[in-house]
Amino acid sequence: CTELIAVHRVVEAADANQAALDVMRAYSPPPDGAAEYHWILAFVLFERFRRQLALEQADLAISAAVESIEQFRQAAAQGIDTPSVADQLRQLSIELTAAHHPTEAADANQAALDVAAAVT
Repeated sequence: CTELIAVHRVVEAADANQAALDVMRAYSPPPDGAAEYHWILAFVLFERFRRQLALEQADLAISAAVESIEQFRQAAAQGIDTPSVADQLRQLSIELTAAHHPTEAADANQAALDVAAAVT
């Protein structure tokens, strides 16, 4: 997906991202792999947000962003490094703000705060 973006193949990058999302959704992780599954799925969804925005499909982009927030929360709850999760949620909040979606940006920011607060 990243290589396709580098050569300005936006539609193909979105297709590659959709394929990754389809694979992730079809996979059923073992209990000891659930944290990593949610972490990777959150990244795939975050990238889906970016790809759909590039295609000017805001509704699909926001749907992916909202789902990624929940996946990041689950990843943190299951043991993924919480500062890393909080940082990704903060970045998502910034990108949602730039895309003019303040409600979802606030949700991502609140999730980052919640995840960070769970460490202290």
